Amino acid sequence: MNGKKSIRNALAVAACTVLSQTPAPASADEFPWKADLSTLYYTEKDRVTVSESIASLRREIGSDEAFGLKVTFDTISGASANGAIFGANAGGVQTVTSPSGASRTINIGGSSRIDPLTEFTDTHIAAQFAFEKALWRTLTARAEGNLGFENDYDSYGAGGLLSGDLNHRLTTLTGGLSFNNDTVKPIGGTPVALNRVSDPTRLGLGEKRTIDLLFGVSQVISRTTITQVNVTHGMTDGYLTDPYKIISVVDTAGEPVDNLFESRPASRSRNTLFWRTAHHFTEDVIHFAYRYAWDDWGIRSHTADLRYRYELARGHYLQAHLRYYTQSASDIYRFSLAEGEPIPLFVSADYRLGNLITQTAGLKYGLPLGKKMEFSVRAEYLQQTDADDRFPKVDVLLVQATLSYSDLVDYALWSRPPP
Repeated sequence: MNGKKSIRNALAVAACTVLSQTPAPASADEFPWKADLSTLYYTEKDRVTVSESIASLRREIGSDEAFGLKVTFDTISGASANGAIFGANAGGVQTVTSPSGASRTINIGGSSRIDPLTEFTDTHIAAQFAFEKALWRTLTARAEGNLGFENDYDSYGAGGLLSGDLNHRLTTLTGGLSFNNDTVKPIGGTPVALNRVSDPTRLGLGEKRTIDLLFGVSQVISRTTITQVNVTHGMTDGYLTDPYKIISVVDTAGEPVDNLFESRPASRSRNTLFWRTAHHFTEDVIHFAYRYAWDDWGIRSHTADLRYRYELARGHYLQAHLRYYTQSASDIYRFSLAEGEPIPLFVSADYRLGNLITQTAGLKYGLPLGKKMEFSVRAEYLQQTDADDRFPKVDVLLVQATLSYSDLVDYALWSRPPP
C-alpha cells in the first residue's frame, strides 16, 4: 500500500543503520564488526501504529572489503485517511475496502467528520545488503540490494556507488545509480481510476519502476568541520495511483453525492538538493542539514534538520533534534470535485499531496556499556498540519531503543551521530 510505504520510508530514514556508515580501514589481520539491535514504536494519534524490529550488521572481511546486512520486521495497523468527505447532512452509506480485502459499510448520515479512515492491519519484512571493496587506494566501489514483502506490496532493487578521494583525502566525490521494482497487489486487483467506488471495475496487479541517480561531494574543511552536498534525480513510471484513495464529488452545499477512485500520472520525475555539515566542538558535536526537493507534479518542499549532541560524564550523552518541513500542494491535488464539472484526467484528495507543514522535536540519551557497547533511547514528537486548514492535524509519537556493539574505529564527524 502506498500510504504504508511512505510511513515505512520515513521510519527507515529515522531508524539507525550501519549500511551507510564509513569505518576506518582495517589491517589485514583484523576483522572488526559492528552490530545494532533496535526496536521502534511509532503511533499517529487515532490513526496508524507501527511496531518495528531492526537487526543490522557490518563486518570487515579484509583490508579492503566489507559487507553489511540489515533485516527489518514490522507490523502496522490502525486507520488511514482515504480522502473522502462526510457532509454534515449526507445520507446513505459509503463502502470502502481495506488492504486486507474486507469491505465495510459506513453510515455517514448526520456525520460532520472530514476525511473518513480506512482501517487495516499488515506485516512487512525487508532485507538490505551491501558489499564494499577498495578498487585501489583512493577508489571504493559499493554494491547494494534490497527486497521487501507485505500482504499487498512487494519490492526489490539494486544499486551501486563509486567513491573517489582527492586532495590528500580531504575531498570525496561520489556517484551512484539504483533501480527498484515494486508490485502493488490489492485484494481483488487495482481499481480503474475515476470509476465510482460504489461500482468498481478491478484490474490485475500494478507495477512501477524507479531509477535514481546521485552525485555528491564531501569536503573536510578543518580538523573539526566537514560538509557535504548531494544532488539526486529520480524517475518513476508505471502504476503510481494509490488503490485505496478516493475523492468525493460534492453539490453546491458541499454535500458528497458520489465517490471516485483517484487518478495519478503514470510517471514522476523527482529532484533533490541536499546539504549537511557537522562541527566538532571541544566535546560536543552539532549537525545541520537542509534539503530542497521538487518534482514534475508541482510539489516543492524544504526541510531543515538540526541535531546537537551534548557530552555528559563517563561517555554518556544527550542529543537534541529539531526538524521543520514544509511542502506545497501538487498540481493534481483537489480537496473535492464539484458536481457537474469536468473531471480532471489526474486528481487526488490524498492530503499527503497537499500543503503540509511538519514539525519535529526529539531527544536521545546514550550510555556506554563497556568500551565497545552502547545503549541509546530516543523519543520524538511530530505534528503534521494542513496549511489550508481542511484536514485535522496529525500528532505522532516515535520511541526507539538501540543496543550497539562496535569494533570499528570511526574517523568522520558523520559517525557522531549517524545522520
